[in-house]
Amino acid sequence: TFLIGLTSGTTSVPKAFTRSRQSWRQSFEASIEFFGLAQDDVTLAPGPLAASLNLYALAECLYAGSEFQTLAGFDVGDVHAAITHDGVTRLILVPTMLRLLSERGLTGGVDASGVRTIICAGSKLDARTLEAARRWAPNATIFEYYGASELSFVSGMGLAAGELLDAGGTGIGHPFPGVDVRILDDDGSELPAGEAGNICVRSGMVSNGYLWGDDGQALRSFNGWFTVGDQGYLSAGELHILGRRADMILTSGKNVYPHEVELALASVPGVAAAVAAGIADDLRGQRVVAGVVPSHAGVTATQLRAGLENILPRDKRPHQYFALSELPTTDRGKVSRNILLDWIGSQDPRARLLDR
Repeated sequence: TFLIGLTSGTTSVPKAFTRSRQSWRQSFEASIEFFGLAQDDVTLAPGPLAASLNLYALAECLYAGSEFQTLAGFDVGDVHAAITHDGVTRLILVPTMLRLLSERGLTGGVDASGVRTIICAGSKLDARTLEAARRWAPNATIFEYYGASELSFVSGMGLAAGELLDAGGTGIGHPFPGVDVRILDDDGSELPAGEAGNICVRSGMVSNGYLWGDDGQALRSFNGWFTVGDQGYLSAGELHILGRRADMILTSGKNVYPHEVELALASVPGVAAAVAAGIADDLRGQRVVAGVVPSHAGVTATQLRAGLENILPRDKRPHQYFALSELPTTDRGKVSRNILLDWIGSQDPRARLLDR
């Protein structure tokens, strides 16, 4: 064992996972190749090193002999200043940060033409964020990828400057170098293309397991194919992410993944960010609820319902909407559906019911 890390604890208590020196070396080499990290790059990961996304960025830059910068916390003005004055060429961040930087950068005239690479993780890039980022940083290749603490990198894709992409779907690109992906059912049998099941991975980057916190529901193996319970499917070799099994909402006999609802809401005018979850319902078993961080005052439930009418099936649309003063996040900055449900259940003022 070379390093002990903690999972983000988004769906349960954090677990201590272990990884070998060799697995980290393979991760660094795979990401440097995939993202094209050069020694003359200046990387900025604008957040605390307690977050695994930022800590990995630091370690990757040290391995590559490339400059790394960070901030104690995310601040739009500080990031813009670093880009303007420190020659930042590479950004590593989550989509909500990218949207704020892009939209405020466009209105404030912040020049991001020197940014060559933008790497997003943590949640799926939505079409509005991608469009704003493309206008703000026109020379950047924009990457997004899927991975997990226990699996390391799994799949990803990059959008080169000037290249168009149908963003907002569930696709998350093709497997990383040295990674094989299969979709298996709960018995370990391989599923055909297009059929959803457990996203299973075989690579030299996979964790050795847990030192503590193993509840038997996280990292599992099917004859050497490892999964953390994320659900998805393969289509023409591309991996599509539906979400964590534990997050799935069962409403009136239908399976609804919050991820799909959140992507749809992110495309609705007036929505800066969204998070969806399932709440107990005597009639349906669960009902879908959604919290949105408005991009301006006056967003109504009627507007949100109308915005989803042609992009999300009726049985997947939220029954209730809440205006959020901020995204519900864990201490490590990950969006938490459980915290959203706590706010709703306790009538926390950070989640205000939109009744019209």
